[in-house]
Amino acid sequence: MIVENIPISNDKLSIVKKETKCDPQFNILIDYLNKGWPHHKCQLPNEIKSYWSVKNDLFVVDGVLFKDNLVLIPKKMRNEMLKLIHEGHLGIDRCKRRARQVIFWPGMTRDIEMYVKRCVTCKEHSNSPSKEPLMPIHIPELPWHKVGSDIFEFKNKHFLLLVDYYSNFVEVCKLNDLTSNTVIQRMKEIFSRYGIPSELMTDNGTQFSSREFKNFTKIWGFNHITSSPNYAQSNGKSERAVQTVKKLLKKSILSNSDFNLALLNYRNTPRDGLSSPAQLLMGRTLRCQLPINYDKHCKSLPILKKGDNVITINGKNRNKGIVVGHAIAPRSYIVQSKLGRQYRRNRRHLIKCENDVKSPYDGNIYEDADCNRMNFETPTQEMLTENEKCLKSASPLPQVRQAKKIAKRRIEYN
Repeated sequence: MIVENIPISNDKLSIVKKETKCDPQFNILIDYLNKGWPHHKCQLPNEIKSYWSVKNDLFVVDGVLFKDNLVLIPKKMRNEMLKLIHEGHLGIDRCKRRARQVIFWPGMTRDIEMYVKRCVTCKEHSNSPSKEPLMPIHIPELPWHKVGSDIFEFKNKHFLLLVDYYSNFVEVCKLNDLTSNTVIQRMKEIFSRYGIPSELMTDNGTQFSSREFKNFTKIWGFNHITSSPNYAQSNGKSERAVQTVKKLLKKSILSNSDFNLALLNYRNTPRDGLSSPAQLLMGRTLRCQLPINYDKHCKSLPILKKGDNVITINGKNRNKGIVVGHAIAPRSYIVQSKLGRQYRRNRRHLIKCENDVKSPYDGNIYEDADCNRMNFETPTQEMLTENEKCLKSASPLPQVRQAKKIAKRRIEYN
């Protein structure tokens, strides 16, 4: 009754019965079913140890082995059964469900998986691989070290775009044609302004894969890296910049505004937690229509008064002097040197000194106009006489009186 209800044709069932008699593994298995199983698995021959876990479900009917209501397939017929299971090139799961309704052998699930995976027809028509996790872009340590480039079309016009991986600074220029020579010429103009990058990332367009472009990379000395063919995401930095520039172009046309001003404002706009692209690339904010906050990192200097001792900054040289008064221009002072010469200097070039600095009359201190440095010489009789006149007209400050005494002693000594 069981054999008649099995969904297998009589011809196929007779073949299974015939192969079961010829299979030595099944003959040993039938003997154990008739005589009884040993107490331990280790007492079984190696070829039938795989049936130990299902020994209580096995039985023989009319020369055919069964596991519950499933037919055990002999070893020689398993490849043929795999072909029948995979008819129609169904997937792995459907083939498994189809086989588990009728047949069984140890390791059948694994054999079905391997058979379906090796099917060339199924591979050619299988689904595309799933998405891989995103790989973060490596940000270089220096600006304009790694640059991405792409060519895009807008309103039947072609543009060349370059974007800096460090600062996100964007350069856009219009192309008259799509030849390699035109692209190379535009890149040379941009590289002459910002420098030659170490790496250039592009797609596999004919402009970037031509012999002329390869010669250009060798002569100018930078490494050219191309993205994976037909996979624009690998050049995602340039693709994202193209999307941004296209939006600027569309909005400029709709609002009847200047695209170059929009691009300038984009370069000057800080990002979240970061400086603007212009600041990261050039170290400064580009002048635009908005006022620039010049006083952001500045502080006011104390106002100097008449008679304050100062040190004037003349490039790398620094000389002593006294403030005589204010000049007409703001933050500008008239400073007198030790020789009596008067100079006009800005407040940024004056360092205020305390009033108890050493008197300038302890020796003749004057500026050498040729070498622009301080010289110290022993005072002569004429210099001391001139110093005495100055001391008489000066206020009786302690420093002046002390200088007068020193001058008299030197006269008596000479």
